[in-house]
Amino acid sequence: MSQTNQSQEPQSAPRPAGAGAQGRPWDRTLYLAATLLLVLIGCLGLLSCCLSIVPQPQRAAAAPGPPLEGQPIIQVRLAQGEKKLTIGADSRSEWHGKASEWRAPAEPGSVDITSSGTALSIGTLEVAETEVTFVPEGGVFKLGSRPFRGSLIVSADAAGALTAIEAVNLEDYVRGVVPMEVSWHWPREALMAQAVAARTFALHRFLALDGGRKFLTRADMAYEGIKGENANTDEAVRATQGLFLTYNGKAFPSFFHTCCGGGTSSVELSFGDPLLEPLQGASCRWCDDCPFFRWTLRIKPADLAKKLAMPGIDIVRSIKLEGADSAGRAKDIVLNDKLRMPVGEFRMAVGPNAVRSAIFDVTLSGAEWEFTGRGWGHGVGMCQWGARGMAREGNNWRQILDHYYPGSRVERITMQ
Repeated sequence: MSQTNQSQEPQSAPRPAGAGAQGRPWDRTLYLAATLLLVLIGCLGLLSCCLSIVPQPQRAAAAPGPPLEGQPIIQVRLAQGEKKLTIGADSRSEWHGKASEWRAPAEPGSVDITSSGTALSIGTLEVAETEVTFVPEGGVFKLGSRPFRGSLIVSADAAGALTAIEAVNLEDYVRGVVPMEVSWHWPREALMAQAVAARTFALHRFLALDGGRKFLTRADMAYEGIKGENANTDEAVRATQGLFLTYNGKAFPSFFHTCCGGGTSSVELSFGDPLLEPLQGASCRWCDDCPFFRWTLRIKPADLAKKLAMPGIDIVRSIKLEGADSAGRAKDIVLNDKLRMPVGEFRMAVGPNAVRSAIFDVTLSGAEWEFTGRGWGHGVGMCQWGARGMAREGNNWRQILDHYYPGSRVERITMQ
């Protein structure tokens, strides 16, 4: 909105000297026309300003776009411990048994699944299986009202509790992760950096799974399937398709977090994992416009003790931080001069949305402990708001990744 258009007298049709309000008709007509035009321009400017400050809805496609090609097919747990699941698709589908060669077609629509513990009931059909797979011809299924890509594996335990696991192409999985981790309207280069980091983390985590868990969960990365997909982030995934971060020729756990608060830290300090060159920590001067760059928490000593639920501590009388690195992120916290615990565990106990990071000072202010800190998240790997800031300064996605993961390379990994 231009202030000039509102504050200055219209100059388009000046009245002749000495004409006053009784000037010639065509002069008055031009004057009125010019005034109306300026008023219209001002109104349009005001409307534009208003629209720019109102949060705009996420731009989602009216229908799911086509799947992306690539490997591997990974598994993501979508539900666990349910007594009933509603599953369906808008296309024809097929049910597959695991323990037998049982097959059954399914028409478009949804059906409820329950289990007795030894068999599954798919609508009115009882199947002597405790695990089946739902394969939609159109490549999209619905769990409840939420659409996802790939196929769905449904299993039941001895008590009849149901678990739903999505089998999905890695690229399509990343499409559902990126817009949940960062804002779709961020600069393209930041979205591309996030796509590569998420793809790398997902591959490493999936290949490293062992024991009883062979799937990713929403605790690994934020994920909403098709519901979260967006045209901007889809483009970033396609533009980097098949590209991973590697170190010594292998994908590594390319951690990322919301806002580092001025510098990232090593994986050794934050998680106690062996030090890895790309996760050694990096400086950051690009995230100070993050809404969570600074935060404060006030909590009563007794309430803090309740959240910690530690034997022998009914009230927190003293707090001491130890082992801070160059970024200011502490390693350990000592409570009441006797209980030592990693700051990461302390954050999880009190609440990661309350104690937002391990960079904080703490003082006893009156009857409350006051925590004043910077940043949000564990502080390892890529600072997402820092990536945004680097992109806004003109850095490309490779430069962003090089900065936050020093010593890494961007390569294609061919899955066998």
